[in-house]
Amino acid sequence: MDLPSIREQKPVTILQFFDALQDHSRKGWLPTTLYSLEDTISRRQVTEESDKPSWTKKLLLDSQLLCSKIREEAGELIQTLLGKEDKSRAASEMADLLYHAMVLLRVKNVKMEEVFEVLRKRTSQSGIEEKSSRNKS
Repeated sequence: MDLPSIREQKPVTILQFFDALQDHSRKGWLPTTLYSLEDTISRRQVTEESDKPSWTKKLLLDSQLLCSKIREEAGELIQTLLGKEDKSRAASEMADLLYHAMVLLRVKNVKMEEVFEVLRKRTSQSGIEEKSSRNKS
């Protein structure tokens, strides 16, 4: 099952989505894009102050600003649904949110591969089962 056909089907289970996502991941386009962004964020963290200004570096150094941007972008993504905005706007806001979340992951020293591993584990059970198992630990 490919991702475009998933978008056209209704309803799609989370397992179907992640199966298709894993299939595409094996082909390399998804991880390559996210790993490339992860690498760019990492390189910004080690740039010298004398280098040209970097928004990413500013976010890496200011947790309050970073948290504020994540809240702002999450709100804008939500607004695309509530305001019945088009899908290109939703994709744009999700890209913004994903970027800012990845900056937070860098601050916390969490690699995208660790996030992918959590997602892979979660696809082996229903969301209700997964959530229930978190409450026990």
